[in-house]
Amino acid sequence: MLATAYLWRYPDIVVTVLRPTNVLGYHARSAIGRYLDREYVPTVLGFNPMLQFLHEDDLAEAIVLSLERRARGAFNVVGPDAVPLHVAIREVGRTALPLPEFAIRPAIGQLFRWGLYPFPPRAIDFAKYQCTLAGTRFREATGFTPRYSLAETFAAVRA
Repeated sequence: MLATAYLWRYPDIVVTVLRPTNVLGYHARSAIGRYLDREYVPTVLGFNPMLQFLHEDDLAEAIVLSLERRARGAFNVVGPDAVPLHVAIREVGRTALPLPEFAIRPAIGQLFRWGLYPFPPRAIDFAKYQCTLAGTRFREATGFTPRYSLAETFAAVRA
């Protein structure tokens, strides 16, 4: 919000805000990466939201392009496509563990309190509901096109 306010208050200064989708890769340390790093990934039974992923090197390229092209504004930076959560889990070599919500919330809450699970129970909504973003404005402003396919992005996680 501060960057956006600055953007409009000082139009002669180039301010760029990049909002990348879920970043994955060999070196990336992200919440989604930690979530998908478990052998058994808990999901909410009956929910399979669409997720978008961006390879860490594509994010680096997006940053460079935004600087080179002096892109002004707030932009979504998206990867090549969206996939269902269960597909992402399978592609990174893990196993989905679908659990009923009435059981998963208290279990994750207790594991979180004991320090055995990295996310609080309110994060369960992330595994239930997602939105997909359009990257059209950023592509038009910078010419950005992700170089890495979803298969290559998931392979980087498996590595």
